[in-house]
Amino acid sequence: MSSTAASRISILTEHLAQPQQVKVPVKVEFTTEYISVLINIYHLNMSGEMARPPLTTHVLDTARGHPAGGLAFELYERTVVGEFKKIESGATNEDGRGGFLLGSQLKAGTVYKIYFDTESYFAKIGSKGLSHLFEITGRGIQIVFRVDDPNHHYHVPLLLSNYGYSTYRGS
Repeated sequence: MSSTAASRISILTEHLAQPQQVKVPVKVEFTTEYISVLINIYHLNMSGEMARPPLTTHVLDTARGHPAGGLAFELYERTVVGEFKKIESGATNEDGRGGFLLGSQLKAGTVYKIYFDTESYFAKIGSKGLSHLFEITGRGIQIVFRVDDPNHHYHVPLLLSNYGYSTYRGS
């Protein structure tokens, strides 16, 4: 090893051994909008603790190689007469993640449907959506699934491109 390399390693080692100071903002305004963003991104409960929704999704735009942030979604529950009733709506955060039923629980034996508004997402990013290839219902993709055990966490990921999509039961 050259003396220059040894010198650089020595400097780095000394630097890393020193405690680092983290600058914290002096004043943070906890507005309703700010708190709403924190709850949406970090799934915080009313005590400020991390909470995990019983149903989550993660949408990746595989054509662009990025999370699909800002993708609108809706959660539906099938009624006893077989129709789907909307129970929640939202949008993925900048990391492409979203959660449902925070503070609530899934129901055993119930069929749910997640509707992703992919056409609006593709229009927003200036790309052709899936409708140029497939006959889709409305403006997006529907994923229908049954909950067998509401005590388990259900994760429904979506791998998305403007030429197709895939999903699976995540963990």
